[in-house]
Amino acid sequence: LEEANMFNQSFYSCFSIPHSSIVVNNQENHTAPSLTDMFDFSISSIHKDLTGLNSNKARGPATLPPRLLTSTAKVLAPSKFQVFKTCRTKGVFPCKWKTPCVIPLFKDGSKANVENYRPVSLLDTISKIFEKPIFNAIYEHVRTTFTKCQFGFRRKRSTNLQLLQFIDMVYK
Repeated sequence: LEEANMFNQSFYSCFSIPHSSIVVNNQENHTAPSLTDMFDFSISSIHKDLTGLNSNKARGPATLPPRLLTSTAKVLAPSKFQVFKTCRTKGVFPCKWKTPCVIPLFKDGSKANVENYRPVSLLDTISKIFEKPIFNAIYEHVRTTFTKCQFGFRRKRSTNLQLLQFIDMVYK
């Protein structure tokens, strides 16, 4: 328990935002474009995403291991479709899917020093399956606004590619 408290204190000091700096927009007349028309789920797409899970990845706090989700995808897909459809219709994202399990990941140096660890948030695997079509729809909607200089968080445009292109430009 003492070690957990030390990690908590270390991670909290690095990543916490003072409550007074959080601004919440409570305007009643706020209208945003509806994303529900931009994405859709199907039993086959959920089945594909479940079978495509990396079985070596860590599971989130409230889910089955990815290997079990993958091996039972055919049985799980129809029920997950109903859950996802209800979430989409009601505009609800379950709290359990939002709550991460934060674990310390060792970087380098002495393992006895908590400052040599970084926090990693493990999210529920099912939430990732739910978010995938939403991400794809938003990404397709905004990708035309990216410049050719935008790297990172883009498909086939990693920061490693950016470094290679920069080095190539320097040596030309």
